Amino acid sequence: MNGNKLISSVSKGDHSSGIFRLEMQGDGHLVSYPLEYYGVQYAYWASGTWGTGNHITLNLDDNGHLYLLNETGGNNIRNLSAAESSNDGKIYRMTFDADGIFRVYSLTLDPKGNWSVMWSSTDDKCEPKGLCGLNGYCVRNDTEADCRMPPGIRFCKFRDLESRVQEEFRSKLEQLTNGFREELGRGASGTVYKGVIPYNQKVVAVKKLEKALVEGERQFQREIKPNWEEKVEIARDIACSIHYLHDDCETQIIHCDIKPQNILMDEHCCAKISDFGLAKLSKAPDQTKTSTGIRGMRGYVAPEWHRRLPITVKADVYSFGVVLLEIICGRKCLDWSRREEEAVLEDWVYDCYEAKELGKLVGEEEEVDMRKLERMVKVGLWCIQDEPSLRSWMKKVLLMIEGTVDIPTPPSPTSFLSAI
Repeated sequence: MNGNKLISSVSKGDHSSGIFRLEMQGDGHLVSYPLEYYGVQYAYWASGTWGTGNHITLNLDDNGHLYLLNETGGNNIRNLSAAESSNDGKIYRMTFDADGIFRVYSLTLDPKGNWSVMWSSTDDKCEPKGLCGLNGYCVRNDTEADCRMPPGIRFCKFRDLESRVQEEFRSKLEQLTNGFREELGRGASGTVYKGVIPYNQKVVAVKKLEKALVEGERQFQREIKPNWEEKVEIARDIACSIHYLHDDCETQIIHCDIKPQNILMDEHCCAKISDFGLAKLSKAPDQTKTSTGIRGMRGYVAPEWHRRLPITVKADVYSFGVVLLEIICGRKCLDWSRREEEAVLEDWVYDCYEAKELGKLVGEEEEVDMRKLERMVKVGLWCIQDEPSLRSWMKKVLLMIEGTVDIPTPPSPTSFLSAI
């Protein structure tokens, strides 16, 4: 029924909660997700029955027929598996397996009978997002899934990694603040202390949380304001990383989830891309598109996710463009606390660019080379074009950021669709 879900097991022998969920959404859509991710852009299989009502049930009959039924009218709204003409003494079961794939099995009742798969939500064992964990990616080896890592990165269980990162982070903060010694002020949720970054002696404020926070604010966040040149270097590092995934890896990787939360800074303030759990691979040298039926939402997700079009490396280019504009302007891509004309960052940036008022984007307090600002804005606007073919390749994006190629005047990001 709507609102219910199945959680995969850890393995065939360990039936504790695994890393995938199959959820019957309130709109009648049966969808598979990684367990810890929410939002339609993270789905990897769906029944295609969204908007069919709030009394939808999943059914398996005596002939192995798996279907979705609208209980209100008694209508069969989608067949998932075909019914066998005769069950010949077979029994059937449906299972959301440990590998994140939904399957129907049949079993003959003779002594030598074994369970065999008669239907599955996908034949591609690399399709479930997050199968290979944090920073891993999946390659098909015949019919099996082969988990791999980018060069120089090791496999690590997510919970082990999360615990280790938190422990190291607390230790770094202890050193940064000299044991939380110098108090700067107090707030409702904690105390602010003075800290000093060792390698450049930059003074920062660190807030130590002391009270439980509401959902969405539970993770501690620390903000260090970079200057303009540091912003440009951070953008360049991110562009280099994406260019490597698209053009220099043995198998081309589409990250599919470029956003600030997946960009980490090392001790030298060098930006690194993390979390390859949702990445897609081009499985053959001449394959440049990967098909998906998943729709996205406005923000970092490229418009082709909305339109259920094939996803290419240009989806990463779009997401990078949004992140680049956030770096330039020092704000989120969506901020409904601002005036209506400023709430959506990409729209506001283009309006300022067209009106030759780029100074509004950075504020008067920041010292900025206006020629570099214009260059970075133009790069961002080319990256976020609604039409994927108008976006630059990451190699050219990197050259534009570095100032080694000329940048033509970008059109409005939505001008192509407006002309259709």
